Amino acid sequence: MLDLSAVGALIKTASPLSVGASAYLRAGPFDIFVAGVRIASRSRAYALTGILFEDRLTQAQIKELRSYGRNCIQAERRASYEKAREWWECDGD
Repeated sequence: MLDLSAVGALIKTASPLSVGASAYLRAGPFDIFVAGVRIASRSRAYALTGILFEDRLTQAQIKELRSYGRNCIQAERRASYEKAREWWECDGD
């Protein structure tokens, strides 16, 4: 999720959600019913899609989603660091 507001978000995915298509977005503790409203960008590696939430998010939900996102990024960085450290410390056994 690259951008988030009470009514929608911009998401980065492997393939775009078609305009007008609906889906459930699972983000942390939330399952949110969404509809695709625009395809912002498409490349070989990813797609950027604008989505609209069925129900408006509260400020508390937005805060929790943003916190969840930050924690995911930090966990991914820690895991990458640990893999690099293990590789570096490998003695060839």
